[in-house]
Amino acid sequence: MFQQWNQASVVQVRLDIKLGPVGYSHSSNGPAPDYVGIITDPVTAHPNPVTAGLTGEVQVDSRYPEKPGNLVLGANANRQALAALAEFGAVNNTHIWPQLGHAGALASPLISQPKGPSSLQLEDLRCAGMTLAEIRLLPAMYANAALLAQVVGFTGVQIHAGHGFLLSQFLSPLFNHRQDQYGGSIQLRCRLIVEIIGKVRDAVGPHFPIGIKINSSDQLDGGLTKQDALELIRILDRTSLDLIEIIGVTYFPWPKPAQTAPHLGPISPVFLSKPSG
Repeated sequence: MFQQWNQASVVQVRLDIKLGPVGYSHSSNGPAPDYVGIITDPVTAHPNPVTAGLTGEVQVDSRYPEKPGNLVLGANANRQALAALAEFGAVNNTHIWPQLGHAGALASPLISQPKGPSSLQLEDLRCAGMTLAEIRLLPAMYANAALLAQVVGFTGVQIHAGHGFLLSQFLSPLFNHRQDQYGGSIQLRCRLIVEIIGKVRDAVGPHFPIGIKINSSDQLDGGLTKQDALELIRILDRTSLDLIEIIGVTYFPWPKPAQTAPHLGPISPVFLSKPSG
């Protein structure tokens, strides 16, 4: 896959992704609450150079990791090790973007207390619901993580709103039963994401690439539909995003797959072209 992208004075990328997003979990399990210590050698030992790479999900809140060993872009992060990873990933003028994520209801119960948009007490999934005050803290968390990524040398960031993690949970009626400004219609269910994008853009400035990963649908009965996803893309196109990655996989543990769910094939990056100035 080769594609030229010239994004409004931001960056020019020759897209030849040889290493897609991979959750290595090769960081050492540091002391609580970060669960991240040293970025160990296997992370920087991949034998193949990449033209553009994504690190896999990097947590913005150490209290809700997907699993032990997840990297955390937080106040206690090892900046020297992160800088080494960013430098390794950016050799030969390549790009490396961390995926900024939060596991939410899918956080590991071994080391956290899962919490999502709404309280759920199911056989395979139990989580508390976030308060309005907790939700309002999220945009700053993502912004701080993005700014740290920029400072240590990463060349862009991707906001992870797919695969069933927290922002995907807000988009999905399966998880999001809220009756306030963050639940109901797709316009309200994506409100938090729009707020996060705005806060991240304010933090990193106009010339630092920001992407997002979203589901094309949950492919589950009662979940995010493809019609919702199309409306979401229309809304995201009015933000300062530079790239939308569309995927068709979710990790929700309990609902049945939708009867009509098609096989969606490979991921589809959509580069947003915006006027300069």
